[in-house]
Amino acid sequence: AQIEAEMDVDNYILYQLSQIYFDNTDWPGNNIKFWRAPNRKWRWILYDTDFGFGTWNYFGYLNNTLAFALATNGPGWPNPPWSTALFRNLMENVNFKHRFINRFADEMNTRFLPARVIEHIDTLQAVISSEIPRHFQRWGGDINAWQNNVNTMKNFAQDRPASVKQHILGVFSLPTYHEVTLVNETPQNGWVQLNSLKIQEDSWSGDYFQNVPITLTAEAEPG
Repeated sequence: AQIEAEMDVDNYILYQLSQIYFDNTDWPGNNIKFWRAPNRKWRWILYDTDFGFGTWNYFGYLNNTLAFALATNGPGWPNPPWSTALFRNLMENVNFKHRFINRFADEMNTRFLPARVIEHIDTLQAVISSEIPRHFQRWGGDINAWQNNVNTMKNFAQDRPASVKQHILGVFSLPTYHEVTLVNETPQNGWVQLNSLKIQEDSWSGDYFQNVPITLTAEAEPG
């Protein structure tokens, strides 16, 4: 209750799971920012994630960054004990642990789906692609290396969720995960609230972890 009063827990959970999904290993003992306005709750700022998405290690999608972010004896850089203390202690609370796991699952079932992440990368690449030849003409470099880096990010997006699911099973000693399927024959009449997700499709499915209760609520449209 004290934590809830002092910090935006949903913001913190999304921040932590994003860093973990990205495999940002220049963190959490570095590149951390948090802030609050007067009489408001603490919130965390995501920035400087260029160590992630396989750009320094093609096989970074395999890294157990969840265990990395919970380490009790990490080195002075990048994950010393002081930098993991808040996350480790919050995990002692079952409610927080379940909220974290379920929100991670929510994100992997929506924004972190490989197709969506790859589409986002393609969109960003298209915005700057016309400038890349001039960039290298001025600063030097290899346009083929740039394209290879983009492809590495796409490969990371494709392979990362399967690894993260196994990391969650292992770190939290969970038996397995299951596909949850929702069918709504009259979506014009309402939707299903699944944890943090507003499911408006007539058919939807996603993976969730056994022994971590999910919340389903039927929400009616007006009338």
